[in-house]
Amino acid sequence: MYEQLYHPNASQGGSDGFPLQQYTKAIQKFRQQLVNPRDSDYDCLLVTCLLFVCLEMLRSSHASVLDHIQGGMQILLRQQDEKTNQLKRDTVDQELRQSFRRLSIQLPLFGRFLIPFHPQTETALSPEQILIFDNIAQARDSMTILMNRGLGLIRPIGIDRILPSEEVNQQQIHEQRILAQAFYNWNVAFTTMMQKPAKSVGILDSRAPLALQISYFVSITWILSCLSRDESVYDQHFASFEASVDAAEKILALSAQTANPSTPEIFSLDAEVVPAIYLTAMRCREPNIRRRAIAVLSNYPTKEGLWGQGERQYQIAKLILEIEERHYQHLPVEERIPRDSHRVYEALIFPTKGTYLDPCPVTIMMKPHGPQGPWATRVEFVELPKLK
Repeated sequence: MYEQLYHPNASQGGSDGFPLQQYTKAIQKFRQQLVNPRDSDYDCLLVTCLLFVCLEMLRSSHASVLDHIQGGMQILLRQQDEKTNQLKRDTVDQELRQSFRRLSIQLPLFGRFLIPFHPQTETALSPEQILIFDNIAQARDSMTILMNRGLGLIRPIGIDRILPSEEVNQQQIHEQRILAQAFYNWNVAFTTMMQKPAKSVGILDSRAPLALQISYFVSITWILSCLSRDESVYDQHFASFEASVDAAEKILALSAQTANPSTPEIFSLDAEVVPAIYLTAMRCREPNIRRRAIAVLSNYPTKEGLWGQGERQYQIAKLILEIEERHYQHLPVEERIPRDSHRVYEALIFPTKGTYLDPCPVTIMMKPHGPQGPWATRVEFVELPKLK
C-alpha cells in the first residue's frame, strides 16, 4: 500500500481503490503546496502533515510517519525564516508547533537525523537562568527543548563512545555539564510548580506530570552516562531508574481506574512513557527495578505513536534480561547484577521496507573482553504476541 500511495499507477485492491486514490491526491496536493506556500498556507500545511502522521501511525508505516514528521519540521523551519514569524501566534498555531517538536524527538530514535530547534528558542534555557513555570504546558515545552538538545549530544556519539579510537573531547564534557545543569534547573522549577493547586497550573489529568517526571529522570540519566565507555556507569543511577518506574506504575494504576471496556484502544501521538521505560528496562541492571520496568511494558494500555503499546520493546527487554542474567541463575534474583562483560551494549532492530518483521531480528552487541576489546555480535529473534 505504501508503494501505491507514491506510485498511483500501481495495482490497487477493489475495496481500497477509492480511499487510496483520495489519499494519493491529498499527498500530491500537499507536495505542490510545499513548493511555494503562501503565508496563510503554513498552518494548513502543518494540519495536513499532522493528519498524514496520524494515518500512517495507525497503519504502522514507520518510514512514512518519519517522512511526514521531517516534512512538518521543515515547514516549521521555513516558517521561522519568514517575516510572519514576528506576528503573535495564536493557540492553535502554538499547539501545532509544539506537537511537531515533540514528534521530532522520535526521529533520531528511529535512525533519522535530529532536526535542531531554532537557536533563539534554545537560548531561553541557559543554565544560569532561573526557570519559572506558570503552567504544565510551559514545563512540557521546556522539557521538549531540553530533550532535543540532549539528543544533539547523545546521538552523534552513539556506539562510538566505546570505540578505542574515539576519545571524549572537552567540548563534549562541557556540553554534558551545561545540559545536566539545565535539566536540574528544569526539575527545580517543575517541583515548585507542582506545589501549587493542580487546576491553577493547568493539570487536568494527573498522569501528565507523572509522564514529565519519567522524561526527566530518564533524560538526566542518559545525559550523565552518554560519555562513558562502559555500561556499568548506569549502576550509579538506580534511584533515578526507580523513580521513573514508580511514576510509570502510577500511570498504569490511574489508567486502570479510568478504563472503559466499551471504549476503543487509546491512541496517543506522543511517546512519553514506552521509550523511556524501555531504556530503563535495557540500562538498569538492578534486577527488581528492571523487572518492574518490563512489567510496565507488558501492561501499558496506550498506543504511543510508532512505539505502539511497547509489545516489541517488551519482548526485546525480556530477551536482554535472559542474556545478561544467564550466568547468574544460581543467585537470588536481587543479586543478579551482571558484570560489564556479560552486558548487552546495543540491541539493534532494523525495519524492512518501512516496517518491522515478525519474528523480528535483533542484533545483539556485547563487549566480553572489556570496553576496549572487539565486538561480539549475533542475531536473535523475538516474536510479537498476536493480541495484547
